[in-house]
Amino acid sequence: MPRITSGRPPTLAGRALLVAVTLRPAFSWAAVVVMLAAQWLVNALLAGAGVIVPHGYYVPVLFVAGRFGHLSALVVAVVAGALAGPFTYQELATATPQSIAEWVTRTAFFVVIGQGVAFLARHARPGLQAAAALAVAERELLAGLAGGELRVEYQPVLDLPTGRLYGFEALVRWEHPDGLRGPDEFLPVAEATGHMREIGDVVFAEACTQAERWRRAAIAAGRVPPTVAVNLAAECVTSDDLVPRVERALHTSGLPPELLCVEVTEGDVVADLEGSCARLRELRRRGIHVAIDDFGAGQASLSYLHRLPANVLKLDRSFVAELQVRDGDARPIVEGVLGLAKRLRMPVVAEGIECEAARIQLAEMGCLFGQGYHLGHPVRADELDPAWVEQLPLPGEPRPTVTADRLPGHW
Repeated sequence: MPRITSGRPPTLAGRALLVAVTLRPAFSWAAVVVMLAAQWLVNALLAGAGVIVPHGYYVPVLFVAGRFGHLSALVVAVVAGALAGPFTYQELATATPQSIAEWVTRTAFFVVIGQGVAFLARHARPGLQAAAALAVAERELLAGLAGGELRVEYQPVLDLPTGRLYGFEALVRWEHPDGLRGPDEFLPVAEATGHMREIGDVVFAEACTQAERWRRAAIAAGRVPPTVAVNLAAECVTSDDLVPRVERALHTSGLPPELLCVEVTEGDVVADLEGSCARLRELRRRGIHVAIDDFGAGQASLSYLHRLPANVLKLDRSFVAELQVRDGDARPIVEGVLGLAKRLRMPVVAEGIECEAARIQLAEMGCLFGQGYHLGHPVRADELDPAWVEQLPLPGEPRPTVTADRLPGHW
């Protein structure tokens, strides 16, 4: 798919070019033939060029110029000039022919205008094709939202030292009619078209409802309920109605706020630091946990960390990948991040754990929690191992200890 861009809606001329560049070639040429024939019938059979000026021939010329370029525009301009000239009377009633100078001048205008539009369209076509692709993708996404095609999968988050289950991260997927699509395939479309909040509402509602089911199952089994983490997009973090939207999902599901964790990336917060921090601080006051996702991948990790109202760090998977490939080079960096988090009294969740050796190393370095394909793949709630509840810790069971002043609730 062409590069997705966003911006102001196209002008009327832009919409015409947008239609031109998106039609299939066969349909385009059929439309050109119909437009030429219709204009000729109007002029040649009803009145003549002197009564009805054949300006309608500009439409197929411009259409072809935008769709096919210089050569096709030249051919259609010449054909239009011939139809509007030698093959059309000046006055039909008296069968008066047009002067050669008149129809040649008109043909020249067709050619010049067509070539000019073809030149402009050549530079505008990539952007128009991208806009067309985005418009099509947006329509599909909205249809998927309306049809309930989005689904949520859950990846387990484990206590690395003991292997106990501590929670899940909610990950959105799209059950498209053409096959299951991952977030990288449709979230950029939602971001470019401003539909991330609608997707966020779906994910929050589903994740909170499911987490409440898990809470009841855990309590019935005498276990500690798991947390659920939901990613917040930049559009959601910077939205003034973030707190009411999250509260609505909690209220509807009945989930206690201390079992919910919202994840934000550093870049999304830094883009509107004051406003985002104020909204996230409101969530913290309500007992909801806030995690900095992909920590270490952003450019402002250290300079803004102390200002962010977060109480959990999620170590970017690139650090874990380096640890698994080049232990000697990556270990000091990972230890430094873990040491920083410990001084800030923030637990760390390591992302992207792909092997047992990495889990052991991270646990030895003091990383409390982790997730990754080695620990568990994202699955639907109904696809979880029926014995999952037995992996939850028992009340009073020794758990990772972290200074509690920044860590209310389950973490």
